[in-house]
Amino acid sequence: MGNEQHLNGNLRTLPHDRISLTVSLGGSGTFVVTGKSNDLDAMEQTAAERVFATVDPINYVLYLDGKARNAETLRAAAHDLTLWTDNRDLAEAYSLYADMTHSITGNVRLALTLTNVGIALDPRSTPPHMESLDASRDLGHDEDVLAQARAIAGLQQKDNVVSWRTGPGYAWVQQLGAVNRASETGDFANLSALPCRVYCSLASSALLHAEAFARLHDVVDAIGEITRAQTLGTTGAENAPVTPNANLAITQYFTDAAREDWKAAAVDAQHAADGLISDKSYPETLRSLRVQTQIAPLLAHALAATGNVVAAQKEIAVTPSDCYACLRERGNIAGIDKNWNGAAYWFARAVKAASSIPFAYADWGEMLLHKGDYDAAIAKFKLANEKGPHFADPLEMWGEALIGKNRSDLALAKFEEAAKYAPNWGRLHFEWGEAMFYAGERDEARNQFETAGRLDLSMADRIELAHLRGLHG
Repeated sequence: MGNEQHLNGNLRTLPHDRISLTVSLGGSGTFVVTGKSNDLDAMEQTAAERVFATVDPINYVLYLDGKARNAETLRAAAHDLTLWTDNRDLAEAYSLYADMTHSITGNVRLALTLTNVGIALDPRSTPPHMESLDASRDLGHDEDVLAQARAIAGLQQKDNVVSWRTGPGYAWVQQLGAVNRASETGDFANLSALPCRVYCSLASSALLHAEAFARLHDVVDAIGEITRAQTLGTTGAENAPVTPNANLAITQYFTDAAREDWKAAAVDAQHAADGLISDKSYPETLRSLRVQTQIAPLLAHALAATGNVVAAQKEIAVTPSDCYACLRERGNIAGIDKNWNGAAYWFARAVKAASSIPFAYADWGEMLLHKGDYDAAIAKFKLANEKGPHFADPLEMWGEALIGKNRSDLALAKFEEAAKYAPNWGRLHFEWGEAMFYAGERDEARNQFETAGRLDLSMADRIELAHLRGLHG
């Protein structure tokens, strides 16, 4: 094709039973390797690697990483930053150095700084956005995760270096972006059906959908997807920030949470933490960070929900102060303890940290709902709905707040809208039926109660359902 490079070389004997291997690549790079006469195989390997590093420096870093030669990997990745003058190539080089720094040293904040340099060099390049999203996720910076996921949607394959224009990397990152856009905005209905064949294995795709169903309060479909993942024989995602067993435990956590079985959920969260800590393929600093930002908030919430507020506070106290989920759970724990002012303080901090994410607004509204401040709760649910229009939870709780205000007639529209996104949520149908009952729509109420009775309900809801059915006659 006119771009070939010719490799020449020679082998010479030296005094004292030594030999010298000289390799020249197109006359532009000459490498000399010396050793004992019986070291030829090792010398050839060294020479081949030096040629590889010259011809394809980016893939040479990946080669070293695959061999777990960590120190050499980091040196080679740092050296690559000196090889390029084109911003597009430099952006990829900074992304690769960030990736290796992230996974080998566990210094996620440095990795984020490096990859953001790459974004500044070439905002159209795909790799730095991917690395920034991954680092932000580990740090618990959900606002930045969503920002990068949205930026990824606007990237084009043609704007990348050759390997990203022809390989599967671009499609992989597009699926990564789609998954995070849905999960960070509460669009679990979309997430439950999102194709994931490049970014995920078949088993991890099933787990992804299982968690989505669980967060839609659809326990039956969640269990079905968990079973499918286990049948496929593995439960890990290729890029997952946790181990396969931890991924499964996290999914089971959300399923048990949907049942309101918080004791089981606490056990699930502890299993996830144990699985992550035992995974020696990542540095200890990175494993510890991921436990703090991804597992500890779940465990703390479950402990508080079982009534063990002291243990929950102890668990959440060691988490980072800039982690969105950690701030949210500080608020939730305070709310469960009826410390309304404390809860409001932490929710305000969470909202400030991630103003585009709906979850803290919804949590804040739920706290106000339990407090009995219905108007203030509705204001928060409205904000949550603006940030995540397909997130069913604030719509359902908005309806509950309207019932509390004796406006069951207005609540009906909120329940109907919520049902578009979470059709198999037992409590939603129960509250919908209650609103119809109080609005005088008795036949429609009976239909909703029958639907709720076929779905998962807490014991308290089942008792109340039986009471309302008795009133219905």
